[in-house]
Amino acid sequence: MSSSNEVFLGQKKSIARYDLEKKKPTWSQTIEGIPGIITTYNEYLFVQGTNKWQTKHIHHMFNANTGELLWTSDEIKSYIVPHYLNSSMFFGNISGKICKLDLDSGKIQFEEKFAGVFTRSRFSLFISNNKVYLTSKKKTLLVDQQTGASSEVENLAGYAEHHITTACGVGMDQISNITAISGHGSGDSAMVATGGLGDGGGGGDGG
Repeated sequence: MSSSNEVFLGQKKSIARYDLEKKKPTWSQTIEGIPGIITTYNEYLFVQGTNKWQTKHIHHMFNANTGELLWTSDEIKSYIVPHYLNSSMFFGNISGKICKLDLDSGKIQFEEKFAGVFTRSRFSLFISNNKVYLTSKKKTLLVDQQTGASSEVENLAGYAEHHITTACGVGMDQISNITAISGHGSGDSAMVATGGLGDGGGGGDGG
């Protein structure tokens, strides 16, 4: 049984789960690149980082309990704000599309446009009551979880007076706080970003 007094730490080319009482790692793994953001959801540990030149984003998914590496990918292309639902992750990518990713395989199941190039950054993604939404000051869209197609929810139009900068659902929503991991070594630094879809946002977890 794991201790409740544990943390996940990232350093250049490594990630580890540490037991603070025993003062030793429960497990540690060598990874590619420099981890910048770590988030957890159920038994998953999602690590976002870059290569040492910060020219490529590298994402890793681990089993948080055992340290088993489930997959590594350079297909996401930026830091993201992950929203978790069941065995999937939903996020907005650097091109401003809504995306769905399978947590176990790392396969991106869809990348779909939902708004024009000048309006998509004004939408924020949230999950509530097992449904995926995109919302802005003027309208709210319901996302089809199988295809990524979006449809307007008429009774949720224009409820906000000002521009929405971020959103988080309640109930079954699976997003929480950003965890920044300070870099180690010369020139390495913690990296945290926030913003709307397509901004290359930060990270969230559902514990």
